[in-house]
Amino acid sequence: MSKHTPGPWCVRDLPTAQRYIGPSYDGGAPSVAFVLARVNVPDERLDADARLIAAAPELLEALQAMLREFGYSRVHPLGLVHDEHAALSAAISAIAKATGEQA
Repeated sequence: MSKHTPGPWCVRDLPTAQRYIGPSYDGGAPSVAFVLARVNVPDERLDADARLIAAAPELLEALQAMLREFGYSRVHPLGLVHDEHAALSAAISAIAKATGEQA
């Protein structure tokens, strides 16, 4: 599986009222996503959606670093109490979804 477009990503407003999400450097890098202006959707929500998408590379890296720091495997978190297990399972599932791997 190929890797995602390297981060960091930024949000840029376009003249068409769309929000561009992609690498923060200029130079013809491909866009990652556009958040489209929609009828009856406030600009604040569109801005929040764009910021969330732009944060994806850092969120993925932070979750992966957290699991490494605490010594948990991506697939089998061992030695966890019940509350820890639920939170770490959610982190593992999110990483798997983002990377296209099986949790």
